[in-house]
Amino acid sequence: MKKAKTPVIIVLLILLLAVSAGLHGFRMFEYPYYESDEGTYMSQAWSLIETGDLTPYTYWYDHPPLGWIAIAAWIKLLGDDFFRFGTSVDTGRVFMLLVHLASVSLVYYTVLRVTKNPIASFLGGLLFTVSPLGIYFQRRVLLDNVMILWILSSTAVLFAERIRLRHYLWSGLFFAFAVLTKVTAVMFGPSLLLLAILQKNDIPKVFRGTLWLAVSMFATSSYILYAMMRGEFLPARDGDEHVSLIESTLFQMSRDGGGVPFWDPSSHFYMAVLDWMNKDTMTILVGAGILVLSLVFSIWSRRIRFFALASFLYLFFLIRGGIVINFYILPLLPFVAMAGAILCHDIASFFSKREGIRAMLLAFPIAAVVAYYALLGPMKHFERDETSQQRAAIEWVKTHLPEESAIIVDSYALVDVRDPRSVNEKTFPNADWYYKVNRDPEIRDVKFRGDWRSFDY
Repeated sequence: MKKAKTPVIIVLLILLLAVSAGLHGFRMFEYPYYESDEGTYMSQAWSLIETGDLTPYTYWYDHPPLGWIAIAAWIKLLGDDFFRFGTSVDTGRVFMLLVHLASVSLVYYTVLRVTKNPIASFLGGLLFTVSPLGIYFQRRVLLDNVMILWILSSTAVLFAERIRLRHYLWSGLFFAFAVLTKVTAVMFGPSLLLLAILQKNDIPKVFRGTLWLAVSMFATSSYILYAMMRGEFLPARDGDEHVSLIESTLFQMSRDGGGVPFWDPSSHFYMAVLDWMNKDTMTILVGAGILVLSLVFSIWSRRIRFFALASFLYLFFLIRGGIVINFYILPLLPFVAMAGAILCHDIASFFSKREGIRAMLLAFPIAAVVAYYALLGPMKHFERDETSQQRAAIEWVKTHLPEESAIIVDSYALVDVRDPRSVNEKTFPNADWYYKVNRDPEIRDVKFRGDWRSFDY
């Protein structure tokens, strides 16, 4: 990288981060509404800090724990204050904002390393951060957002300017962190391994590929080792009831989408696409175009191949015919954004090798993105208030109900009604998440004796 470019690189990165912070931070406590998953991960982080347990209920290996361990570390930095920024979910959303800003920086860095052009890097970060579809899910306390940060870290390390053996070690370790945050990260494993093997440097391919794979597998196996040490790896036998990593994995794999193809209007993928387009049609249309072009350009452009492969492998996961929850699109967004920026740079380079002309050509897609989302794009994330009634419900419970009340709540309110530092000093140990009241035998049958009359509210 030329030294003369350094001020431009820094200025554009600061501008990009300022734009990202504004788009994602403005009214992030009001929109979107508090999702149950957000409360689940905040309550698990709360349990980890308060009791040392991975969850306030029975941990059944539905997800690896590194995601809410990271949230718990954030809360520790705040002096164990879950309510520093409002509700517990609000405090988690501030952490998601920081995670997003770090992810944007990694997108910027990766595109910069590939194209050597800071304007193309700015475009990549802008495509990643500006979409209302992305904002909708990236504001929320979701494991996918933390997983994306680790995947992008694993990717960025492999594009270091002077790559050494340690870079492959760190890349494999970051990938393991992604898998230990959410298992769907495995879809990026093959493309990252191929990138590690096929790069041009003096380190033997077999050695660096083996190192990357060994580090990622050994680190990931800690999850299996944890289950084995607790006697919860194998399924229960002969009436010995306990949770099992294998059973939970098989259950997650069995959550199919009814066996219908992805183009069928009744498929989970088809319905998810309709939801995505309702939130932000332009991102879906432009993203589809980028995917097609990246596949075509990858025939002769080596540097786009990794991003095309990573995108299509994850897309294969989405269209496989299984269940697709609407936030599953999140890991695809940064790779499509990076592919789009690299494509624009390559097209501009085709028309001119002069840096000034390429800069002007790259300014067109940046201006188009800014103009569309400033003038025509959805503005719900700046205008709607979907959480005030949820906050009011928490305050009403803590103000008006006696502490011994047995209450069925949504998980978004669980930490707030159980912790004496929220609103007032009252605690509600008999407030339980409705999902666990229905599904967890320890809560349903033991604590509340399987009797609906045990509940007050």
